[in-house]
Amino acid sequence: MPFRIIHNDIVKMNTDAIVNTSNPFPIYAPGSDSAVYKAAGVELLLKERQKIGYLEPGQAAITPGFHLPAKYIIHTVGPAYIDGHHGEAKALASCYRNSLAIARRKKLNSIAFPLISTGVYGYPKVEAMKIAISEISDFLIENEMEVYLVVFDQESRRISDKLFPDIESYIDRHYVKKKLEEEYGAPVGSASAEMEESIVDAESDAIRETTIDAMPESSRREGFFNWDIIEIPEFLPARPKKRPTKKSDRKKDAVSFGTDAHKKQTHSSLSIDDLLSRKEETFSDMLLRFAREKNMKNSDVYNRAGVNRKLFSKIISKPDYHPGKKTVFALALGLELNIDQTRDFLLRAGYAINPSDKFDLVLQYFIEREFYNIVEIDIALYEHGLPLIHE
Repeated sequence: MPFRIIHNDIVKMNTDAIVNTSNPFPIYAPGSDSAVYKAAGVELLLKERQKIGYLEPGQAAITPGFHLPAKYIIHTVGPAYIDGHHGEAKALASCYRNSLAIARRKKLNSIAFPLISTGVYGYPKVEAMKIAISEISDFLIENEMEVYLVVFDQESRRISDKLFPDIESYIDRHYVKKKLEEEYGAPVGSASAEMEESIVDAESDAIRETTIDAMPESSRREGFFNWDIIEIPEFLPARPKKRPTKKSDRKKDAVSFGTDAHKKQTHSSLSIDDLLSRKEETFSDMLLRFAREKNMKNSDVYNRAGVNRKLFSKIISKPDYHPGKKTVFALALGLELNIDQTRDFLLRAGYAINPSDKFDLVLQYFIEREFYNIVEIDIALYEHGLPLIHE
């Protein structure tokens, strides 16, 4: 599990290191890093911080964690936001890049970041999140480390509403369709037109009331949800045409048991041994074939997928090994498969995209848009209360 966004207080994180948004000067004063000083021990930490001296925005340095659960504190100075045209983005990216470089040099296994500069320094949260995601993603492609982004307020936890404003409508459109089919049968066309219309009206009202009530006030006000996208009447499939029931038709379609035609239809002409001996592409074969077609090395695939190297080796070396569904999804993202390729890939492993499962729908949403950044996808999953890809 290379990345998680969690709701916590960073001084409580039991990781190898936490990142402190430090004052440029080696002083203890009220501000964003005062909580870290208090938790670690003011005098102990201040003495070590004074050895480092002044830090420019974007620079980073490391000290022991002292009384913190974390072993180390990586101090970095975030930029104060002016207007976005004074090098703020470059400095903020350097905070993440330099902190991760220190963690790599110290051979740390885990690190926890706050959303740097979004407090008293006023950096817009959406832009800050994009920079954090970009730098963390680039790092994790080449390195194995558990990286946590620790957020404290509800606003930061709903960043994906602005990054992906149509994701809620997409989930509702597909999820409700499947639920209607399950509730009223598939196809639903056997019901009268009046019944279908009443079903749609009732479901539409229930969906609108439930989802709007659950929306953050900011989302309602800023109009992130477009109910015009949801066309619930289309969820009900058309009535199938009745098939002719003449005796001649039934005779024409009938196949006598034991005839050659019947054997061709049922494969009864083949023994079990014959069927088992048929060579078909295994999941590992398909995985390696896609990698070759994409000109990717094995390391490219498992790093982009966030899959452990040992697990990847097991998958490709044991044709009978069956990885979990989330692992297959992760590999599909690492391989940057389109939606049709992903369906084939899942099927080869014995799975399918389930329209009744919101986790599957979120993954389908991103893959259909050819968006493969697992970090941002995990954020969207987290914010919708769903399991993460690598949880």
